Amino acid sequence: IETIVGQHGLVVVTRNGTNPYKFIYESDILTKYQNNIHIVTEWITNDVSSTKIRRALRRSESVKYLLVDPVIDYVHKHGLYNTKE
Repeated sequence: IETIVGQHGLVVVTRNGTNPYKFIYESDILTKYQNNIHIVTEWITNDVSSTKIRRALRRSESVKYLLVDPVIDYVHKHGLYNTKE
């Protein structure tokens, strides 16, 4: 984390119900490099998360408009998240 944030920086896109400023404050490393952290406020909320996408894939639900086709194909080809081709 220190190498990534310290040497390269970080862009954080907010999600509804989260407080990235608090998260940064509670981490000594992130506070140390807070000038390298750029927070982008998402004004149009999007409730999609990687957790929900993985859940949908495990349940064989469509993620057609949530991921690009090559990613969906890769997930199915390699059987990730208990999916079948």
